[in-house]
Amino acid sequence: WAGGELFIELAGDNAEGAVSVQPWTPVAVEVPGQDEPRAFLEEQGEELTSLHYTQAWWKMALMSDAIESVVEAGEEVTGPAIRDALSEVEDFDTQGVSLPITLTPREDGRRAGMVCSPMWIVDGGEWTPLVDELCP
Repeated sequence: WAGGELFIELAGDNAEGAVSVQPWTPVAVEVPGQDEPRAFLEEQGEELTSLHYTQAWWKMALMSDAIESVVEAGEEVTGPAIRDALSEVEDFDTQGVSLPITLTPREDGRRAGMVCSPMWIVDGGEWTPLVDELCP
């Protein structure tokens, strides 16, 4: 959570030059995946002010897709059924809010989600792209 907009607000001028490995695109950098959450908030009289909102929006979109696939398969919606549906996710597109998300199990059985992440730097009081994709 250290790479969000609140960091800049709290750190003030001291934030300048700070670097963050942050997988979610800050709202100051407009991408298509922010359009729907932004419109939803505007209908409620609110503004999109945090990458954490778009992060949650897309995580729930992913979960919703998994639940929908369980229902479409005629299965009972249970934790294990949702887990299995999520295990089929490859390159889930968040429309620029993050790199594509893949939840298929790795050789060790774990699910990484996003192995790589962009890096950001505070420049002029806003998070700006530094590295598009940093991978271990």
